[in-house]
Amino acid sequence: MDEILEKFIFEVNQAFGFLEKYGYKKIESKLENADYYPDSVLVVRYLGNSVGVEIFWYFAGAYIGVGFVELLQNGEFPVKKYFVGEFKDAAKAISLDTLARYLGKWDEELFLLKDVDDLTLRKIKKREKVINENMSGVINGLSTAVIKLAANIIEGDTSVFQDVIRYESELIKKRYSWCP
Repeated sequence: MDEILEKFIFEVNQAFGFLEKYGYKKIESKLENADYYPDSVLVVRYLGNSVGVEIFWYFAGAYIGVGFVELLQNGEFPVKKYFVGEFKDAAKAISLDTLARYLGKWDEELFLLKDVDDLTLRKIKKREKVINENMSGVINGLSTAVIKLAANIIEGDTSVFQDVIRYESELIKKRYSWCP
């Protein structure tokens, strides 16, 4: 595996090791869609009793983030998940970024990658620079944000998921006025 990918996994393991105190187990570090760069992502997954946590690096968008997934009945990390709308046989999921905005607690000292929804080349290049110069700061900021903003989620309370999913759907409608 490439040295920078190994660094990401190492940094995530260091910053998110606290999840083990909550009963989580690291289940995998995986490069997904490696054969198609626009969809390629490196994911580190932790599995809890009722919630899964994934820390991801989406390369094409220069976006390192955290997702929370409500586990389905079988207690395994769901293959299918949704962040907007609602889908049968798929797990509810939310991102830490959206949760922070929903709660009105966006903190630029914790979320070092700004404008992650902006996929213009100029913004992507800015985020790439931050990742290259301060990957550990980006990851540590996210782990601190999880502790501050999502303690109830990592303890298994997913009651806020539906509201955050609805909020994300509204943001997308505003951003892309052509969406129904």
